[in-house]
Amino acid sequence: MQKSNFKAYLAYTAVCILWGTTYVAIRVGVEHVPPFLFAGLRWLISGSIFFVYLKLTGKKLPTKDEMIHLSVVGISLLGISNGFLGFAEQWIPSGLASLIITTIPFWVVGMELVLPSGPKLNLLVVAGLLFGLLGVVIISINDIPLISNTGYMLGMLSLFIVVV
Repeated sequence: MQKSNFKAYLAYTAVCILWGTTYVAIRVGVEHVPPFLFAGLRWLISGSIFFVYLKLTGKKLPTKDEMIHLSVVGISLLGISNGFLGFAEQWIPSGLASLIITTIPFWVVGMELVLPSGPKLNLLVVAGLLFGLLGVVIISINDIPLISNTGYMLGMLSLFIVVV
């Protein structure tokens, strides 16, 4: 295995483990801390660690203009999306939450298809979507029947805020 491939596989493994455990960590966290506070604390801690890393390694920090753009993305993705994900996981299992969130790439691809200059659908994109969905379905197969549980309605509606 080439060194460049090793780093790619290592990064992929880290994403699988860290991202894969996120939903469970959120579910456990919101049992003890209010969801939006929990989401904020997680990102405040990780952002602080990342800031210290950048400073220690001598990397360039974002400019004031870049910080404005990063703030908009951070508030949208981390504040709103992760906040509502945590809010939803107060009522629904983490497997069901991850299954619903897995539909986001389908929405993105669908929206790109209607753009005049958007990318065209191809076999690799379809395969990526289906394999990604299949992986989450396999992991959360026991939670699929819970989609129709009316007791999860508030959690499901909160997730649709995240998805849309």
